[in-house]
Amino acid sequence: MRKLIVLAAVAALFLVALPVGSAGADSPFERVSLEVETKLDSNGPPNGSFTAWGPAEEAGLICDSGWSYDGPGKFSPSLGNDTAAALNIHALKVFVCEAESLAEALAAEEEDDVFVMRLQIHFDKKGGFVNWVIVGGWGAYAGIAGNGDGTSVGTLVEGVTDTLSGKIR
Repeated sequence: MRKLIVLAAVAALFLVALPVGSAGADSPFERVSLEVETKLDSNGPPNGSFTAWGPAEEAGLICDSGWSYDGPGKFSPSLGNDTAAALNIHALKVFVCEAESLAEALAAEEEDDVFVMRLQIHFDKKGGFVNWVIVGGWGAYAGIAGNGDGTSVGTLVEGVTDTLSGKIR
Protein backbone atom coordinates (compact mmCIF):
# COMPACT_ATOMS: atom_id res chain seq x y z
CA MET A 1 0.00 0.00 0.00
CA ARG A 2 2.85 2.33 0.89
CA LYS A 3 4.44 1.69 -2.58
CA LEU A 4 1.15 2.63 -4.24
CA ILE A 5 0.99 5.93 -2.31
CA VAL A 6 4.62 6.75 -3.18
CA LEU A 7 4.04 5.94 -6.88
CA ALA A 8 0.90 8.09 -6.91
CA ALA A 9 2.81 10.98 -5.32
CA VAL A 10 5.66 10.69 -7.86
CA ALA A 11 3.17 10.53 -10.74
CA ALA A 12 1.39 13.64 -9.40
CA LEU A 13 4.72 15.52 -9.28
CA PHE A 14 5.43 14.62 -12.92
CA LEU A 15 1.98 15.78 -13.98
CA VAL A 16 2.41 19.11 -12.20
CA ALA A 17 5.86 19.62 -13.75
CA LEU A 18 4.72 18.99 -17.33
CA PRO A 19 3.74 22.08 -19.35
CA VAL A 20 0.05 22.31 -20.16
CA GLY A 21 -1.44 24.02 -23.23
CA SER A 22 -1.00 23.98 -26.96
CA ALA A 23 2.31 24.62 -28.62
CA GLY A 24 0.77 27.53 -30.58
CA ALA A 25 0.00 29.40 -27.39
CA ASP A 26 3.71 29.33 -26.50
CA SER A 27 4.87 30.36 -29.98
CA PRO A 28 6.26 33.87 -30.28
CA PHE A 29 4.40 36.50 -32.26
CA GLU A 30 6.03 37.60 -35.52
CA ARG A 31 5.52 40.90 -37.34
CA VAL A 32 3.39 40.93 -40.49
CA SER A 33 2.25 43.49 -43.06
CA LEU A 34 -0.66 43.09 -45.46
CA GLU A 35 -1.97 45.09 -48.38
CA VAL A 36 -5.64 44.35 -49.04
CA GLU A 37 -7.43 45.61 -52.17
CA THR A 38 -11.23 45.73 -51.94
CA LYS A 39 -13.70 46.71 -54.65
CA LEU A 40 -17.48 46.65 -54.70
CA ASP A 41 -18.91 43.78 -56.71
CA SER A 42 -22.49 43.79 -57.97
CA ASN A 43 -22.37 39.97 -58.24
CA GLY A 44 -21.08 39.30 -54.74
CA PRO A 45 -19.56 40.77 -51.59
CA PRO A 46 -16.82 43.42 -51.75
CA ASN A 47 -13.60 41.54 -52.56
CA GLY A 48 -10.06 41.71 -53.90
CA SER A 49 -6.52 40.41 -53.71
CA PHE A 50 -4.17 40.59 -50.75
CA THR A 51 -0.43 40.22 -50.24
CA ALA A 52 1.48 39.63 -47.01
CA TRP A 53 5.15 40.05 -46.15
CA GLY A 54 7.48 40.26 -43.19
CA PRO A 55 8.92 37.81 -40.64
CA ALA A 56 5.56 36.04 -40.12
CA GLU A 57 5.23 35.31 -43.85
CA GLU A 58 8.88 34.24 -44.06
CA ALA A 59 8.33 31.84 -41.11
CA GLY A 60 5.28 30.30 -42.83
CA LEU A 61 2.80 31.64 -40.27
CA ILE A 62 0.77 33.27 -43.06
CA CYS A 63 0.64 32.86 -46.82
CA ASP A 64 2.11 35.48 -49.14
CA SER A 65 -1.04 36.11 -51.21
CA GLY A 66 -4.61 35.20 -51.98
CA TRP A 67 -8.11 36.64 -52.25
CA SER A 68 -10.31 38.19 -49.58
CA TYR A 69 -13.98 39.03 -49.34
CA ASP A 70 -16.15 40.86 -46.86
CA GLY A 71 -18.50 39.01 -44.57
CA PRO A 72 -21.27 40.53 -42.45
CA GLY A 73 -20.72 44.07 -41.26
CA LYS A 74 -22.24 47.12 -39.65
CA PHE A 75 -21.96 50.67 -40.98
CA SER A 76 -22.52 53.58 -38.58
CA PRO A 77 -22.37 57.12 -39.94
CA SER A 78 -21.65 59.80 -37.38
CA LEU A 79 -23.00 63.16 -38.43
CA GLY A 80 -21.43 66.23 -36.97
CA ASN A 81 -22.05 69.85 -37.85
CA ASP A 82 -21.60 68.94 -41.49
CA THR A 83 -22.82 65.89 -43.38
CA ALA A 84 -21.00 62.58 -43.03
CA ALA A 85 -18.37 63.77 -40.56
CA ALA A 86 -17.31 60.18 -39.90
CA LEU A 87 -18.14 56.61 -40.75
CA ASN A 88 -17.48 53.57 -38.56
CA ILE A 89 -17.42 50.11 -40.08
CA HIS A 90 -17.33 46.84 -38.12
CA ALA A 91 -16.93 43.88 -40.45
CA LEU A 92 -15.55 40.39 -40.90
CA LYS A 93 -13.11 39.76 -43.75
CA VAL A 94 -12.32 36.25 -44.98
CA PHE A 95 -8.82 35.61 -46.42
CA VAL A 96 -8.33 32.56 -48.66
CA CYS A 97 -4.69 31.75 -49.37
CA GLU A 98 -3.63 31.09 -52.96
CA ALA A 99 -7.11 31.92 -54.35
CA GLU A 100 -6.96 34.15 -57.43
CA SER A 101 -10.62 35.19 -57.72
CA LEU A 102 -13.81 35.62 -55.74
CA ALA A 103 -15.17 32.38 -57.21
CA GLU A 104 -12.13 30.44 -55.92
CA ALA A 105 -12.35 32.14 -52.52
CA LEU A 106 -16.06 31.39 -52.12
CA ALA A 107 -15.45 27.76 -53.08
CA ALA A 108 -12.91 27.29 -50.25
CA GLU A 109 -13.47 24.24 -48.10
CA GLU A 110 -12.48 23.38 -44.55
CA GLU A 111 -9.16 21.90 -45.62
CA ASP A 112 -8.18 25.08 -47.52
CA ASP A 113 -5.94 27.62 -45.81
CA VAL A 114 -8.30 30.35 -44.60
CA PHE A 115 -8.27 32.92 -41.81
CA VAL A 116 -10.84 35.50 -40.73
CA MET A 117 -10.29 39.01 -39.36
CA ARG A 118 -12.64 41.31 -37.53
CA LEU A 119 -12.01 44.86 -38.73
CA GLN A 120 -12.97 48.11 -37.09
CA ILE A 121 -12.53 50.93 -39.59
CA HIS A 122 -13.04 54.62 -38.89
CA PHE A 123 -13.20 57.11 -41.78
CA ASP A 124 -13.21 60.84 -41.17
CA LYS A 125 -11.74 63.98 -42.76
CA LYS A 126 -8.24 62.82 -41.80
CA GLY A 127 -8.55 59.46 -43.59
CA GLY A 128 -9.26 55.89 -42.63
CA PHE A 129 -7.84 54.07 -39.62
CA VAL A 130 -8.13 50.33 -39.07
CA ASN A 131 -7.87 48.05 -36.04
CA TRP A 132 -7.91 44.31 -36.72
CA VAL A 133 -7.87 41.03 -34.86
CA ILE A 134 -7.78 37.50 -36.26
CA VAL A 135 -10.82 35.64 -34.94
CA GLY A 136 -10.23 32.21 -36.44
CA GLY A 137 -9.02 30.05 -39.27
CA TRP A 138 -8.91 26.56 -40.68
CA GLY A 139 -6.59 24.39 -42.71
CA ALA A 140 -3.01 25.41 -41.92
CA TYR A 141 -4.37 28.39 -39.98
CA ALA A 142 -6.60 26.56 -37.49
CA GLY A 143 -4.62 27.98 -34.55
CA ILE A 144 -3.69 31.41 -35.94
CA ALA A 145 -3.95 34.45 -33.66
CA GLY A 146 -2.96 38.07 -34.11
CA ASN A 147 -3.88 41.73 -34.15
CA GLY A 148 -2.75 45.12 -35.35
CA ASP A 149 -3.76 48.34 -37.00
CA GLY A 150 -3.41 50.17 -40.29
CA THR A 151 -4.74 52.72 -42.72
CA SER A 152 -7.43 52.68 -45.36
CA VAL A 153 -7.45 54.89 -48.48
CA GLY A 154 -9.76 55.14 -51.46
CA THR A 155 -13.48 55.35 -52.10
CA LEU A 156 -16.29 52.84 -52.18
CA VAL A 157 -16.76 53.57 -55.89
CA GLU A 158 -13.11 53.23 -57.00
CA GLY A 159 -12.01 50.71 -54.40
CA VAL A 160 -10.22 50.78 -51.07
CA THR A 161 -6.67 49.75 -50.17
CA ASP A 162 -6.03 48.75 -46.56
CA THR A 163 -2.41 48.67 -45.41
CA LEU A 164 -2.27 46.60 -42.22
CA SER A 165 0.55 45.79 -39.84
CA GLY A 166 0.70 43.83 -36.63
CA LYS A 167 1.77 40.52 -35.22
CA ILE A 168 0.59 36.94 -35.55
CA ARG A 169 1.47 33.50 -34.27
